[in-house]
Amino acid sequence: MHILLIVRKIKSAPAHNLLKNCIMFTADKHIVQDSFANITDYSAVCPKGMKCFFAYAHFTDFSNCLLSNIFAADRGAALQIVLDRFADCINYLSGISLHASDD
Repeated sequence: MHILLIVRKIKSAPAHNLLKNCIMFTADKHIVQDSFANITDYSAVCPKGMKCFFAYAHFTDFSNCLLSNIFAADRGAALQIVLDRFADCINYLSGISLHASDD
């Protein structure tokens, strides 16, 4: 069994709170390399004057998670949003790849 991500999305909550209720656990020692999750809020619209970013979070069990539609003024602010989003799972992160979107 691989790392399980349970996300509870509350409609009234802002998009940056999407992973505040993230629970991760491993049931055994087997590593699954094909695990992928997408937690993008596709209803979000980029505010005028902001840049759009996307990030991949890489976990210790070799699973990956895509977070797209990150709107920030610069790369540093986008990274802070990503770190805040995965704060509850920080012990399981092995890396984060942050990219600017061409949109």
